[in-house]
Amino acid sequence: MNEYHIIMSIGGVLTLLGIVFTSILFMKLEKYEVQGKMALLGAVIGGILISMGFIGGMMSSSKEVENILIVLLLTGPGFMMYSFSIGGFLALTKRFVFQFLAILASFVVLYNHFDHIMGLLYVGTLLALFVIMNTILFLPGLSSSTKTPTLISSWLLVGYSWLRGFIHKETLDILSILILSLYLGAVVLWLYSLIDIYRHLR
Repeated sequence: MNEYHIIMSIGGVLTLLGIVFTSILFMKLEKYEVQGKMALLGAVIGGILISMGFIGGMMSSSKEVENILIVLLLTGPGFMMYSFSIGGFLALTKRFVFQFLAILASFVVLYNHFDHIMGLLYVGTLLALFVIMNTILFLPGLSSSTKTPTLISSWLLVGYSWLRGFIHKETLDILSILILSLYLGAVVLWLYSLIDIYRHLR
């Protein structure tokens, strides 16, 4: 395991921790109990769709299957976004739509840098993470000091999605480390906001 995999493993653990914290927050908000359950159900279904796309990509490389995987990998984040929206935890603001489309567009920009299915999977995963991150911005009564870190993390995620093609995975150089720090920074700032919200709810 080289430095790249170590850093991304740390990022993966932190991301998982953030998802767990987000789930706990939704369950603690009694006022939004029904909406919270709907949002969590949507997140689970969206995650399943992305997982199916990932597993399918590992098992088959045929053109017909590839088209199905594209639908799954894009439907997953879309389903999550829809579920959070109807649950009242997400609003399609201009900033949100721009960032969502920017991350999606990174797949086209970096089309020749990665295997197409893996590239689409990665973008689908980033979109899912982006949607989950943004849900806490629409919780009632949050101060700007709580929202700002997550807003910054959203922009860091957009930057990472566009620059990740320049990462040298075998031997990390300074540029690669800086690009990876965008992802780690995004997750850490998101976790900071989550912990701050959780502390006030206790």
